[in-house]
Amino acid sequence: MAKKKTPPGFDGFKEVLDIVETKKEPSPIKGKEGYAVYSFLEQEQKRLTSLDDLFTNKYNNIKRYPQTEKLLVNEIYKRNMLKDQLFEKLKYGDSPLNKHFEQIFNSAFK
Repeated sequence: MAKKKTPPGFDGFKEVLDIVETKKEPSPIKGKEGYAVYSFLEQEQKRLTSLDDLFTNKYNNIKRYPQTEKLLVNEIYKRNMLKDQLFEKLKYGDSPLNKHFEQIFNSAFK
């Protein structure tokens, strides 16, 4: 293949472009970006440490001393109390709750 001749005004131009193209970009991790990466790694390390603590210590305690039944009994009791209070308020026709329901119902079907 024959090498193309460069015009007289462009002598050395191709060599300069070759030098510019071969320069490498500086590493993008500097300053704030480096701090962000370091901060992320610290947070990830804390998260993994707490997960390790959960699965090694706390999970064994939960298996040995379950609280599920007691919590369920408490929640069922609270739910029944709220139901009783609600029925007490709903049982009278002129209760504030029934009046609000009546207003909502009437405004929906005008």
